[in-house]
Amino acid sequence: INAEYMGLQPCHILHAMLIFCSLSHSRAAWIVFDVNVAWLFSAFCGLLANWDFTPYKLPLELVSWFIQHTMICILPFYYLYIGRFSLFGAWEFWVGHCVEQLVHILIFLPISIAANLNINFMMCPPPPLLPFGIYFHLAGAGLGCLAAVVCRIVCGAISRRRIPIQKI
Repeated sequence: INAEYMGLQPCHILHAMLIFCSLSHSRAAWIVFDVNVAWLFSAFCGLLANWDFTPYKLPLELVSWFIQHTMICILPFYYLYIGRFSLFGAWEFWVGHCVEQLVHILIFLPISIAANLNINFMMCPPPPLLPFGIYFHLAGAGLGCLAAVVCRIVCGAISRRRIPIQKI
């Protein structure tokens, strides 16, 4: 039953969002892509700061983890560069970021507590946040907000065009 809960990891959600964006040409795909960009820093955090690989036991599972996180980090930049998608305004970005924080608080945390699992480090902090002790959630949210803004600025610089939501 633990495997079903681990499907809630943000990387799996981002992966599903990118699959949808890759296959769809609808207005919903543009919205999902913009939300994906607001969540993009999570994949970078996973790739750069999550060096706890003790749960990975199966052959090539760790290789799969690195490939998945690398593709989640690269694909949005590629789509922005080729002009497949563009970014909406700052308001949509902040809505996407707030939705991510609410998903963590309202979904990941209660399920982590009920299932006694550390889904996306809801129960105990990742190694970089250990110095913050019991305040690691606040520190992670603040650092996540800063990282999301940096990702958004970089994505905006890469994006070749900007289309308002009304014209999609």
